[in-house]
This record gives sequence, C-alpha cells and structure tokens, in this order.
Amino acid sequence: MNASVTIRQYRWSALLALFAGLLLIWAPTSGSAAGVDVQGATSQQLLKHLADGSWKIRTEALKEVTQRRLMQAMDQVVELAKADEHEKVRGAALHALLVMESSWLLPTAEHMAIEDPLPSNRRAALQLIGELGEGSRSSMVLGRVLAADRDEGLRLRAVEILRDRGWGGVEEQLAGAALRDGDVLVRRACRRALAEAGDEQHRGVLHRILHGEPNKRLRLEMAELIEAQPMVVDREALLLALHDSYAKVALSALRSLLALGGEALAEELNKKAAELRDRAVIKEVKAAAVLLDG
Repeated sequence: MNASVTIRQYRWSALLALFAGLLLIWAPTSGSAAGVDVQGATSQQLLKHLADGSWKIRTEALKEVTQRRLMQAMDQVVELAKADEHEKVRGAALHALLVMESSWLLPTAEHMAIEDPLPSNRRAALQLIGELGEGSRSSMVLGRVLAADRDEGLRLRAVEILRDRGWGGVEEQLAGAALRDGDVLVRRACRRALAEAGDEQHRGVLHRILHGEPNKRLRLEMAELIEAQPMVVDREALLLALHDSYAKVALSALRSLLALGGEALAEELNKKAAELRDRAVIKEVKAAAVLLDG
C-alpha cells in the first residue's frame, strides 16, 4: 500500500469519526419506517423508498443505500442532500456521500454550507470543506459564508479554515468582516488572517484598525500582528502609531520600524521624538535613532 493511499484512508477514517456524533442527530426517531421493510428491499425498491413521502422512510432508505454502496442511487442521494425538505434527510444524505466516497461529496458540501437552513448541517458541510476543499472554488464558498451566514460560530469557522489552509482569493470578504462583523471574535480572526496573508492590497484595513480602534488592547493586538510580519507598505502607518496614547502600541510600532530599517529611519525617528509626549516612548525612540546612527 503506497503512502498516498494510506493518507487518503486516514483522512476518510478521521472524517467518519467526526461525523459519528452527527449521526445521532440525523437518525430517525422510533418507528422510523413502520410497515416498510427497507432492509429487505430490492435495489429498485430502495430507489423508490428514497422518494417516499415519509422523511423517516427516506432516511432509513439512505442508511440501507449507504450500507450497500448502491451507486445507482447517487443522483438521488445528491438531490436529497441539497433539496430535501427535512433537515435529517439532508444530513443523512451528506453522510451517505462521505461513506460512499462519492466524487459529489465536496460540491454537495459546498452547496450545503451556503444554502442549508440548519446550522448543524452547514457546520458539517464546513468541516468537510476544511478537510477536502480545493483552493479557489472552496475559498469562494467560505467567503460567502463569512459574508452572509447568520451564525457567528460558522463565520468564525470559515475564517479558521481559510487561515489554516492558506487559501487566497477572499481578502475582500476578510477585510469587510475585519471592520464590520458584529462578533468581536470573528473580527479578530479576520484581522489575524489578513495580517498573516501578507496581502499588500488590503493592508490598509489593518492600518485603519491600528489607528481607529477605540479599544487599546485591540489596537495592541493589531500592532503585534503587524510586528510579526512587517511590510514596507506599513511604514507610514507605523510612524503614525508612535503617537498612540497606549505606550505598548507605540513601542510595538517602533520594533516593527526597526525590523524594516531603511537609510532615512534614524532621521525620521529623531523628528518623531520631538513631536511625542510620552516620555518612555520618547526615550526608546531616541535610543533607536542612536542605535541606527551608530
């Protein structure tokens, strides 16, 4: 058995384990298929049961289709995941696609992450995207979740996946949420993702937060994110941040400037030292200028 096959089997096993708890949510209640022998049904009968008027029978039929790996039912399973009127059927259909290792699993999960009305189904779909997603297409789906999902926990999960997977293409959505999302945890996660992405085009969003955030601890958090990966485009914003009323923000900005360096930096720091009010900051700025001149 080669390494790629082993990794693939491991990932599938991990996903199945992840979905084990959700199966309890998606399972029908007692008397689920009363009067219908789903287990004894032929393949053709199972296909009919998937279209039964009872959601309980549809769910039992999905379980049987999954156990038999009935590939001729795949089109119906995909449709049930996307459009069935009952949330348990949609969830069970998504699980069936996972167990059957269907090539339709990821596209269906991407659809459900945006369109499914039930948060737990959307979360399950996000988990699948996080494990199996593919670059630009999946990142666009996550960008839509971030921009429009009503559940702050799911918006946060979308940001975490984008950050962990390193997918680009959604900087605009991250920038918007970093400034305007109604949940502070989502805003902070977006800011971190933007800072780590090193995207110059949207760096101005970080600068706006650095200068305009009323909470000093959040300003410091932003300054430290920039400090971890300062860019030349940050230079003017960092010089302005030396004036911050919270000394820790100013000193973080100073460290970032020193990391960037530059021939004219010592002169710029001396000029700034004459404008500043905080004595501790002035002392550190002057010391930095002397160090650069030496």
